[in-house]
Amino acid sequence: MKIKYFIVILLMVILVIIALVIPQFKKADKEKIEISVHEIEDSEKIEKSISFKLNVWDETISIPADKIEIWIKGVGSWYPDISQGADQKIIKSFPVNQPESLFIYPDGRGGNEIKVIFIPTSDMISESDRDAIIIQVFDDQIIIISNAIEGREAIFRR
Repeated sequence: MKIKYFIVILLMVILVIIALVIPQFKKADKEKIEISVHEIEDSEKIEKSISFKLNVWDETISIPADKIEIWIKGVGSWYPDISQGADQKIIKSFPVNQPESLFIYPDGRGGNEIKVIFIPTSDMISESDRDAIIIQVFDDQIIIISNAIEGREAIFRR
């Protein structure tokens, strides 16, 4: 008889423990779910703007590009010093998925105007070499290379 009472009491204790522990598991699962939701929300807060490295390379042989000007709305004009073959500048904060315009005047404002459309995307890395905008100036043409440009490359007559 004592064994039966012991087993009944043991079962009751186990049931009480289970009744106390199960809500804790449900609470922990709920907290995990809430944490996961917050992690997803945070991961969706991808950069809303991108900054670019702007590289200008002088590939000229006979027609120097010493008057080159690059103008970007909201940023202003930049006159790269390519006397040593290249120059670089960081251009800041362009909204993701918004087309932006870059204007290149290879021979100053008195010469050709080249308009380049670029679109920063959320998978780009700010100020990275991978997502830089590279402008190569040749005697007869300008080549722009960037992940932000449709087709990754654009060629214009100088």
